[in-house]
Amino acid sequence: SRPNGMLPAHYVTHMLRIKVKNMGLPLEQRLLMEQNITRLINDMGACENIFATPIPVGYTKHTSRFLFLWLLFLPFALQEQLGIGTIFAQQVLSFGLLGIEDVGIQIEEPFSVLPLKKI
Repeated sequence: SRPNGMLPAHYVTHMLRIKVKNMGLPLEQRLLMEQNITRLINDMGACENIFATPIPVGYTKHTSRFLFLWLLFLPFALQEQLGIGTIFAQQVLSFGLLGIEDVGIQIEEPFSVLPLKKI
C-alpha cells in the first residue's frame, strides 16, 4: 500500500498525519499532535544524517594499529616491575582496551547493530 519511492518511515509519518486529521479532535489537541509528528520527522532526519555520514576508514585502522603496537611493546615496559605478573597484567589490559575499541567501532556505526531491516 506504500507508494513507490516513498521510504517506510516517511510513509508511516504521512499516515499518522492523515489519521490525526480524521480523528475529529479539537483544534488545540490536533495542533499539539501535529507538533509532535513534526518533531518526530525532524528527529528521523537527524538519524538519517548520522546514518549517511561516513566514518573515515583510516581513522579506525590507525587507532587499532596504534593500540596493537602499544600492547605489543607494553610487556617490555612492565617486565622489570611486575616480573611474571606481566603476563596477567598484559592480558587484563589487552582485554579491557580491545573491548573499548570494539565498542567504539560499534558506536561509529550504530545502525548496523540495530535490526532496522525488519521495519
